[in-house]
Amino acid sequence: MRPIGLHQLTAMDVGPLELIEIAAACGYQAVSLFTNAPHVPIAGQEGKFVFPTVTPAMQREVRERLDGHGLAMINAEFFLLKPDADFASYRAGLALGRSLGACHAVSHVFEPDRLRAVELIGRFCELAASEDMIVALEFCPMTPGCKSMAEAAWFVDQVGAANLGF
Repeated sequence: MRPIGLHQLTAMDVGPLELIEIAAACGYQAVSLFTNAPHVPIAGQEGKFVFPTVTPAMQREVRERLDGHGLAMINAEFFLLKPDADFASYRAGLALGRSLGACHAVSHVFEPDRLRAVELIGRFCELAASEDMIVALEFCPMTPGCKSMAEAAWFVDQVGAANLGF
């Protein structure tokens, strides 16, 4: 049986610690938490996307709660790939996610130029590989660079990184 996970987006009104408690009480086996929550550049929706985020100060308690309930953290969310992406700032969120057991780093492509997006994705894959993480491209109609599964598959083929999927 495949494990079922609870994503923080399903309960944005609670923090990561409470989400872990909810997941355990409901019988989930895993959670997906935000360890990096950048500003989402969607015109007209500024400020709408405020994500409950695990901070370094919470790391020990998050780990204890996950372990205490026998839950896994499967995804570290989320890393925007956009023209002015500060990859150095993503290191902390990746390291935090990995220290909590996440094996996937979820990314969204906000670079509309496909060739530049291929470069950004490749750079992020290299950074994620340094934490032994797989990059998961999330396709969504709101993201200008990767709106469909077909586009995500195209990026996986073009980038060719062993740690890239969707």
